[in-house]
Amino acid sequence: MIAASARIERRCRAPGLFLCALSLLVVSAGPLRGQRAPVFLEPGHWAWEAIRRLNVLGVAPASSDPALAPVTRQHAIDVFEAAAETAQMRGRADLVRLAEGYGELLREHADTAGVLAALELSAGWSAATGSALAGDGYFVDEDWEGAQPLGDLSGPTLRVHGHGFLRPWLSWQTDAGLTGGDLTVPAASVGLSVGPFDAWAGRRRLHYGIGHGGGTVLGTGLGGVPALAARTDDTFDGIGIHVRDPFHFPSVLRILGPDRIEVVAGRLDANGRVDAPWIVFGRLIGTPFTRRFTLGINRGAIFGGGGNPITAGRLAGLILGLHGGEGGEFENQVFSVLGRLRPPLGPLPVELYAEFGMDDTAGAISDMPGIIAGVDIGAVPGIAPLSLGLEHTQYPGSCCGNPIWYRNGFFRGAWADQGKLFAHPLGGHGREWLAHARIDFPATGLLVRMEAFTRSRGHENLFAPERTGRSRGGAVGIDYRPSSALQFRLDAGLELADEWDAQRVDITVAHDFGADIR
Repeated sequence: MIAASARIERRCRAPGLFLCALSLLVVSAGPLRGQRAPVFLEPGHWAWEAIRRLNVLGVAPASSDPALAPVTRQHAIDVFEAAAETAQMRGRADLVRLAEGYGELLREHADTAGVLAALELSAGWSAATGSALAGDGYFVDEDWEGAQPLGDLSGPTLRVHGHGFLRPWLSWQTDAGLTGGDLTVPAASVGLSVGPFDAWAGRRRLHYGIGHGGGTVLGTGLGGVPALAARTDDTFDGIGIHVRDPFHFPSVLRILGPDRIEVVAGRLDANGRVDAPWIVFGRLIGTPFTRRFTLGINRGAIFGGGGNPITAGRLAGLILGLHGGEGGEFENQVFSVLGRLRPPLGPLPVELYAEFGMDDTAGAISDMPGIIAGVDIGAVPGIAPLSLGLEHTQYPGSCCGNPIWYRNGFFRGAWADQGKLFAHPLGGHGREWLAHARIDFPATGLLVRMEAFTRSRGHENLFAPERTGRSRGGAVGIDYRPSSALQFRLDAGLELADEWDAQRVDITVAHDFGADIR
């Protein structure tokens, strides 16, 4: 097994974050010996919640949580191995079985280093009704469009999941197929390993944040994406780079670490009335003082585009968090601070977490903060397979000269790509309560996920006015592997209101010829 310390800490002694990254790149200009290019497990893959559970249980290595950095296949295997070792040292046979079971689900087939290292073919049936894209515009009495309903979907699905290595330091992966007769490509990218960095280019689904139901800056949910957003997953076309292993800042800043950093960037076709703007997301997360506490920042910005030139001054203002142009016509920004704490409560493995966000204006963090807060129980005492959680989300209406959540008065576009949300599926102004549970028996190949939620959308919501008011719903996901090659999946969701509803269901049978890379 790989010891937890083998991959969990890398020191950096440059006098700043940018110089730190640059010096690492220069010193390690080639691939590390034995280091493979990344193969990502996207948000929604069962390994995300499995790693998170092991963190709440206190047996996963520090800085391994998906809220801190991307999840690659190798990262997940290392976490499961290290967690099993830690649980063994603590005499927790139940947690050893849980961690080892998760690991075996990723190692059931040999993952070779060839051009085609793994292949999974799946077929099934998919249906969705009532889904909608987010509205566009800003002022209700001028240009606001409201929710944009999508047509119903029903029909067979055929999908191919695969990955391979063109070189040890260069990988590819794809998730593509036919859904109801339409070609869909949820993910397709190439990965690169250079020194201490992993990079990618192509299409991926991303999640920045600590909430299960969604993130304030980026991420529409980790579980069974609620029905209203079932066909608007936050796929992102662009490039990204992150430091593979946690590192420490120098001198007194060392108390912030171990730290993780990631940046991704791309370009949109349009946002509101601005053509071809750029978009960038970034996060910096650390575990200061103790591994029981995490502190981080997430940030996103849409900027530039047609008729909105990029200058050195404007770009510097964007980096520093200042408004560019007259009245801030250069960019649209969303920012959040997150924290989590795992208090020492003896046999009860609990994690408390919260994310506080602001949209575009510094005063919004005090006048109208977006808040996601919750509690996770990693395992009910005496019932290791069962985990529970409760989460609350709220985005207030505009006030005090601050802009409307997830809208922008200059771009006149939503925090979305052609109506596909980048962030929380609530869609801004409103509240949500989300309860969730998992029952995992990885040794037998059975993983079950359940969610239930209530929502109240306000008049400034991205789905207003058509879908304001109260709704309720839930989701269930069942993943069962009766053998190492055969897999059955059920993923269903429902959201109900007085005057509308949204529903979806996906039933899939898959044959795994290599590794599971759902």
